[in-house]
Amino acid sequence: MPLEPGTILERASDLLRATCDNDAEAMVGFYAPDGVVRRNCDDRVIDPAPSAKSLAELHRRVPDLSWDDVVITTMPAGSVIRSVRTGTTASGADVRIHTRVVAALDADPRSTRTDEYLDSAAHALLLRR
Repeated sequence: MPLEPGTILERASDLLRATCDNDAEAMVGFYAPDGVVRRNCDDRVIDPAPSAKSLAELHRRVPDLSWDDVVITTMPAGSVIRSVRTGTTASGADVRIHTRVVAALDADPRSTRTDEYLDSAAHALLLRR
């Protein structure tokens, strides 16, 4: 049975809230037990817990990190979250990283896989700071 668009939107909002709040427990809880995260920045498929740790590091480097220009699009079995992560590093450098997160949901509805697409050039620049 297909998921209702309202359910898909609610789950996408849950993931967005967890990432914005740097809530690792909620972020990991978004996933099915065998759920994975694929990252374009290093072309790796990883478990959700290490992905949450990477996000915590981003929050550490950019204390005022926020998600701007957020658009959530629902699909029959998941969603796409488009946003721009913005903020300022401790050294005063502006950060602006365009992102897309594509989430596939199972019937529970928990994510079996997310594919994260970050602006690689902006992400690499942040890592050098």
